[in-house]
Amino acid sequence: TLRGYGTWAVERKVDGAFIGRVGLVNPEGWPGLEVGWTLGKPYWGQGYATEAARISLHYAFLTQPVDRMLSCIDPHNKASQAVAVRLGESKGPRRDIIIGGKAYAADIWSVSRVDWCAKNA
Repeated sequence: TLRGYGTWAVERKVDGAFIGRVGLVNPEGWPGLEVGWTLGKPYWGQGYATEAARISLHYAFLTQPVDRMLSCIDPHNKASQAVAVRLGESKGPRRDIIIGGKAYAADIWSVSRVDWCAKNA
């Protein structure tokens, strides 16, 4: 089903190198519409995830009828937790999410439309 969202390739501006992907996902059984990011290790810590996720959140709140956006983050992934904080997300409950038929623990970070729009007008 087409829903008007998905993931996008992230390319470095200076040379067009593919560095990862970011975007909006909501697989069956997911707790809600998520902004997610995956970058190659050489590109960690350079602000790319924050920049791309911020643009994705902006797109989500412009185009999707949601009151809150989520990020499902591995409890041990401190770098992604830092990205979530920079996006204005707050840490919520931990729950299992299913990926490929296997359960993984994830902390559910989120930001409301009201909070996002107030900080990013």
